Amino acid sequence: MASPQQSEPRILVCENVPSSFPFADVKQVCRAPMLRVVGGIEELSNALDSYKIALVMIGVSVSNFDIPTLCRVLRKSPQTAPIPVCAVAPANSRVSRLDMLRAGAAEVLEYPWDAQEVVLRLDRLITSAEEMACPHAATKRQDLPLRLSREEELVWAAKEYLLHCREYMPQQHELARLMGTTKSRLNAAFFAVLGFSGAEYLRRWCLHSAATLLRDGQLRVVDIAEICGYSNGANFATAFRKFSGVSPIVYREQGRLDNCNATCAEASDGN
Repeated sequence: MASPQQSEPRILVCENVPSSFPFADVKQVCRAPMLRVVGGIEELSNALDSYKIALVMIGVSVSNFDIPTLCRVLRKSPQTAPIPVCAVAPANSRVSRLDMLRAGAAEVLEYPWDAQEVVLRLDRLITSAEEMACPHAATKRQDLPLRLSREEELVWAAKEYLLHCREYMPQQHELARLMGTTKSRLNAAFFAVLGFSGAEYLRRWCLHSAATLLRDGQLRVVDIAEICGYSNGANFATAFRKFSGVSPIVYREQGRLDNCNATCAEASDGN
């Protein structure tokens, strides 16, 4: 049985996270002590078995780009699959932000950094992961019946998992595997509960996530299209226009205008 200290959520820090990282600020605000792992996969697996992990941070360099391996280890178990991975890299890293997101990172922190921004972004990740790790909590299931059918449980679990995958879009067969079922059974569950297939739900979710990434403004439209599974930018633009009513470029510009108006309003209120 785990001791109270072991059951306390921790941030697992893998190698290559620079010493300039604001560890003390993150520990204080996120209420999670740091646990360093300096060995390989065996040490990582032991830490996952021995402690409750809220977040995994990994430093990224060209010689140590091991996010894919890390994500594969986490996704072997339903208990560790929701744990978010945060990549830490220099702003001029030769491993691109897009490559890190493709590999499965939920967040990318580039340094030199702003300590306050780092704390806020990690706190958001940890809070989201904690909510996903408590599927029976009343705050998460208050709108659901006390007893769910197998199909409802499957759809609910898939939707909760996707809430974490804001910048990484699993294929339908991968999502089915993570849910412990087959693609055909997952499709059947979505049809029974929502009236459309799992593929259609993933398509809508990808476009919803694309809208978030466009508003964020850090990635090119072509990169967002690729993350969402569109190898052809024109096909992505057509699908997004049907989804939102405007093209991806127009949607992004509208977001920038909204942000500018909000900033101006705040400045006006402060005077």
